[in-house]
Amino acid sequence: MQTTLVMLVALALGLVVESAAALPRVGDGFGVDISIRPGFTGYGDGELELMAKAFKVLRVGIDWPVVEKDCGIYNFSLYDAIIHPLFEAGIRPYPILGYTNKCYDDSKYNCDSAKCIEAYAKFSEATAQHYKQYSGWNISFSCVNEPNNPTFGGASPKVNAEMAKGGGSAFLGMGFGY
Repeated sequence: MQTTLVMLVALALGLVVESAAALPRVGDGFGVDISIRPGFTGYGDGELELMAKAFKVLRVGIDWPVVEKDCGIYNFSLYDAIIHPLFEAGIRPYPILGYTNKCYDDSKYNCDSAKCIEAYAKFSEATAQHYKQYSGWNISFSCVNEPNNPTFGGASPKVNAEMAKGGGSAFLGMGFGY
């Protein structure tokens, strides 16, 4: 299913695809965003190879409640199955951290309580710690999606800034960034 989607995207971009080997690879700044559902066990047959021939960047959300189903306990196994193979395929992972978790806030879109903001910093730190082996590699993490949109990530720019500060500090402290 996802392989078909990647091929359709490539075709929509005007790339003629006779075979996966014929697919031209787009520049460093171009990639694709995929959605991963719980139960993901790996990429489909040939899927990584096709994506590696077409894209250099893959953006995927790291859903906070999937990683931290039980409050204070982190399990990255689903995302390991996504991220680790990308390096082997020569694709740069670009994970974006989810920013809500019912353990700390009942809101679907906002993490605006002090408890939630503090927990987000801990989640960011756990993520940075888990993926620190890649800190010198070509990987980027993102937090607070659409910080200018009060519907996502926080009720105000101040909340978004607090979340970004806590999340960013965790990654810079592990050697991510410059």
